[in-house]
Amino acid sequence: MSDLENQLYEVSLRSNVIENILNYTNKHKDIKGIDLDSALQASPVVGKALVQMQEDRILLSNLLTDYTYDHPKVLKGERVWV
Repeated sequence: MSDLENQLYEVSLRSNVIENILNYTNKHKDIKGIDLDSALQASPVVGKALVQMQEDRILLSNLLTDYTYDHPKVLKGERVWV
């Protein structure tokens, strides 16, 4: 019986962490404030997906920073205002 209670506790804990992640993303519409260690412990699949999404978010931010002003529509807009 104790083994089953331990398994139930572990599953309940994982479920709570995943539910908290879901609630956070629904409320904030962002994933940058999520603790990745707890996500990885709760579910390796969910944790790895969050890690990949955060890496992609950083890459997108860097690309936007580096290339937005070089975009043809932005350059055209700058020429009109100059």
